[in-house]
Amino acid sequence: MSSAYSGSSGNNRIYSIDYLRIVAFCGVVALHTIKPDGELSTLLNILSRFSVIFFFIIAGLFYNEHRPLRPRIRSLSMIGCTTGAIYCVLGIIGVTPWIQSLLSAEDIGAELVDQIVSWLVWNSFAPAYPLWFVFALLYVYIVYGVLNSCGVPKAAIASFSLGVLVARVIFCEFLGTIDFQDAILRSWLFFGLPCFSIGVLLKHFYSRLIIHKSMVLAIYIVMGIFISVGEYCIFGLQECYIGQIIASSAVVLFCCKHPFPASRSNGLLRKVVGGRFCLIAYLVHYAVVCACDIIRDSLELADTGFMQFVVFLATVILSLIIAALFICIIDHRRKVTQTC
Repeated sequence: MSSAYSGSSGNNRIYSIDYLRIVAFCGVVALHTIKPDGELSTLLNILSRFSVIFFFIIAGLFYNEHRPLRPRIRSLSMIGCTTGAIYCVLGIIGVTPWIQSLLSAEDIGAELVDQIVSWLVWNSFAPAYPLWFVFALLYVYIVYGVLNSCGVPKAAIASFSLGVLVARVIFCEFLGTIDFQDAILRSWLFFGLPCFSIGVLLKHFYSRLIIHKSMVLAIYIVMGIFISVGEYCIFGLQECYIGQIIASSAVVLFCCKHPFPASRSNGLLRKVVGGRFCLIAYLVHYAVVCACDIIRDSLELADTGFMQFVVFLATVILSLIIAALFICIIDHRRKVTQTC
């Protein structure tokens, strides 16, 4: 890459992307709490689909093939397996509906094997389905690391990834052969790899793309939203809209163009924003959603649109608070260790 782009660390950190991570996290929570059964809720569902796309794109944007991937892969593996084990326990004790769903199967053994295979191949983790993102990102890093070590050109990886994206659109939207909620489409191959590769391409052509005026990028964002709505009108609800990929890419470039300097960022905000903060919030939010559902059912409250919004708001607030507490504890322990 010929530009002066240097990632998101130190004085060059792009705080606008960090703040947008929180917005994207709220979008993820909205997808898991608010049902698209009305005009406004459906529009919210469409807009919120940018969230996971955004996370994969910025992962590709900040990917550096010259840095060793092994520590990142080890870290993601530990995070995924530890959180997965915790959610298995939560399922066993009844906090999440996993065990109840498993026990209702006609053949529990076969169902369990299918779940394990689906997890290992397509990242669909039955005890906590939102964790598919962590495992998909892990697989994408492994694939990119292996391909780079084998000397496969970026152009070849990008061409294959975009080809997979085209195939996804053809078989899901145009032909309807694969249901949009199928685990195959929400996986490292048909979701993670294409979006990650778009981030890598944005980084590669950064110097050419960043010269676009902010108004042009804003037009691309609006155009992407309208295309997404058009996709919904023609094909129905989708897991990944092409329009949202366009909008998310333009949003990332807009953030790079307006990085929101650290001098204008509050000290506390600088401490809690960033990848690890939103990742922790993402990991715990499903448990918070399930806990809120248990409380709602115990109080015999109707699952209305207002109640869904209350669950959404409670989940966002509690998840971010828990993430902030975790960050404070981690930083405190690190300082103590360094002092010793």
